[in-house]
Amino acid sequence: QIHLKGYNQDPQLSSSRLIEVDQPFEIVRNKNGTKRAVMIGVNYTGQKGELSGCHDDVESITSYLIESHGFEKENMTVLMD
Repeated sequence: QIHLKGYNQDPQLSSSRLIEVDQPFEIVRNKNGTKRAVMIGVNYTGQKGELSGCHDDVESITSYLIESHGFEKENMTVLMD
C-alpha cells in the first residue's frame, strides 16, 4: 500500500519495547487524541563512517506520517545533525 502512494521505501521502526511486527498494530494517540512523533536523522557528517540519506529518510517518513496517518507537523519534532 505504501508504494501505491508514491513512496519508494518501507518505513523503519525502532522501539524501546519489543514489538511483534508480524501482528497488526496501530499508531496510538494520547488521551487528547493527539498523535506525536520524534524523527531523528544522523548522517555523522565529517566523521569516520559518515552516512548519507538519513536526512532524506526523515523527510520521507515525516511526509508519510502526515499524508497517510494524519499527523500534524506541529506535533512532530525533527532532529538532524
